[in-house]
Amino acid sequence: MKRTAILTFQYYRILFLYNVAFTILWIAFALYGFGELNAVVLFWAKISGFASAAALNYYMAKQSYFYFRNAGYRMRRMIITAFLADALSFIVIFPLLTVITHAAAHLIS
Repeated sequence: MKRTAILTFQYYRILFLYNVAFTILWIAFALYGFGELNAVVLFWAKISGFASAAALNYYMAKQSYFYFRNAGYRMRRMIITAFLADALSFIVIFPLLTVITHAAAHLIS
């Protein structure tokens, strides 16, 4: 289990900048299209951002997958565990961010 976590975060580290860039892009599309952000739109932006980053990495950097395959893991498993870690971090961080912004709005007014 420990080895899976280490390899998952090594794979996620490869995707991190792509993931952030695509997530920000999808949030910009959502703001332009819907005019507001809520938890559902942000979660779909997160899913779309991660899928876009994984697809881009799959087509542009296939040679990095040999490291994970030689460790005995399938890439499907690595992608799914990295997505679950990303979604879990979003689920933990989003309510904290909501509470902090709500508190800051009431402190300012």
